[in-house]
Amino acid sequence: MASSLTSPQHGNDSGDGWPRVCRAAARLFCVPASGLVLGDGDAYVSEMNLAPDGTVTRRSLRRARSTSRTVLDTRRPVFVSDLRLTHALHETKVPDGVIAFGAVALDVAGAPGALWIGDTVPRTWTERDRERLADSAQLLGDILPVVTSPGADPAPSWTSASGLSATILIVEDDAGVRAFTRRALERLGHRVLEADSADAAFGVIEGTGEPIHLVITDIVMPGMSGRELAIRLSIEQPSVRLLLMSGHDAVADEVQREDGLPFLQKPFSMEHLAASVGRALGTAA
Repeated sequence: MASSLTSPQHGNDSGDGWPRVCRAAARLFCVPASGLVLGDGDAYVSEMNLAPDGTVTRRSLRRARSTSRTVLDTRRPVFVSDLRLTHALHETKVPDGVIAFGAVALDVAGAPGALWIGDTVPRTWTERDRERLADSAQLLGDILPVVTSPGADPAPSWTSASGLSATILIVEDDAGVRAFTRRALERLGHRVLEADSADAAFGVIEGTGEPIHLVITDIVMPGMSGRELAIRLSIEQPSVRLLLMSGHDAVADEVQREDGLPFLQKPFSMEHLAASVGRALGTAA
């Protein structure tokens, strides 16, 4: 029998970061459901689930009833294209409507767990899906202790006489592209901040005294990639809008097909940039 968690270290649904993590994972993989599972010992697990209807639930569950129990026990990933074709749908607990299921191991401060995503239609899991989910789980394990205790999120509004004036951070290692993008955005009436790497971007975000409404980041950069930056920002700064960009055709195809985030193909004109920024901010006509 599932029961509500009351352990204080997990916080509450409205104030801690667990719902944000679930929503960020679902958004990044273009699926309607996701969840986190942490072992509470040999017999029980703690689950935080985002259901397809948007409901976030938390429960303490017998380990044997957890859909992620195989991952917890063996540390091996599990990918099922259609749960209806297996016994798993009847023997375990997943949110109503979840049919396709994928889960990989997650470690938070040394505690074993699992990150899972699910779809409401059958899904063919590609090797790229597996790699991206594993990479995301590794990143989440490092940052979850930091993001699971903040308060509720404020962050964003922007107004001007023309109807739009946002603070935008450009993350781009090419100085020429960065300079062109800055000038174009300033001509459009935005306040622009710059960073030449993902690591530098976090310093800018922490150091600025005002909310940042949009981060425009190149995908292929030395060190942390733009995609990794997007994952972290989706969790740590969920109110910040994201716009990914790249000049690599293969990367562009993958982002538009898999990531579900606004994308800007390089090279671009000022008009193309303006349209993409408007869509990313939700202000395009």
